[in-house]
Amino acid sequence: CSCLRSAPIIRGLVAKETAKASAKVSAGIKRDSLSITQLPKQGRPAKAVLELLKSREAHNVRVAPGDSSMSGVIYISHEAHKALLDEVYSLFSWTNPLHADIFPSVRQMEAEVIAMTAAMLHGGPGTTAPDVCGAMTSGMQRSSMLVHLTSQLMSWVQ
Repeated sequence: CSCLRSAPIIRGLVAKETAKASAKVSAGIKRDSLSITQLPKQGRPAKAVLELLKSREAHNVRVAPGDSSMSGVIYISHEAHKALLDEVYSLFSWTNPLHADIFPSVRQMEAEVIAMTAAMLHGGPGTTAPDVCGAMTSGMQRSSMLVHLTSQLMSWVQ
């Protein structure tokens, strides 16, 4: 109940716990200074680029396969799953979904994901909502923005 949270003693406890959590998060964030601030005049050898990136990656948090304590952050359930994702990424890392005429395999996969999602929502061909459609994004803010845009457009249509 919000009335309970507004009690001075509870407000103080909540503020204290929030400050502790904030301090813990802040302490866990490595505050690196920017070491590269401009494009180099000459490119680096591939080996040097890989060494730099591997040294940076070494600072990442290590999560054991199957550990679900960071929901929404990591989706790999085990090493075989990670190996599959690595191989799939290597197959499609040079594709661009904006060019469906050149990369029809990507268009096909997007269409299948959209169809599966529509079916989960009881929509799509052969249902009572055959006009259900969708779009794919790269995720995060763009996806959230499209949800709001779609909602607004739907309200204008209705």
